[in-house]
Amino acid sequence: MRTSSKKKIDELVGQFNTIYAGTPWYGDSITDILDQVNEKMAYWQPTKNAHSIAQLVWHMTYWR
Repeated sequence: MRTSSKKKIDELVGQFNTIYAGTPWYGDSITDILDQVNEKMAYWQPTKNAHSIAQLVWHMTYWR
């Protein structure tokens, strides 16, 4: 693997880790936000075609 490719991958992994459990530039991390979500909130859908928090977290877990 070329050094520049590895550097970019390492940069992206670092950014994801910061967003997930660190201190991202925009505010709270995903884990900090999810610590405030209860089961009722997690499965609530604002509209019939919108995803719930639980569905979005499942997708994020799968991507990770």
